Amino acid sequence: MIEKRLLKEILLEQKKRIEGTKKANYIPRESLNTIKDFINIKHTIIITGARRS
Repeated sequence: MIEKRLLKEILLEQKKRIEGTKKANYIPRESLNTIKDFINIKHTIIITGARRS
């Protein structure tokens, strides 16, 4: 079983990383406004396409 001290260290490190990503400047998604129009639709929408890395 994991020690409390180690678990606490891990959680604090993850918290720092999460806080850091909240402050980062991300590139806005071009299609976000289009997607927002479909949020309240009650049927399923499947989005497919090529993945880019």
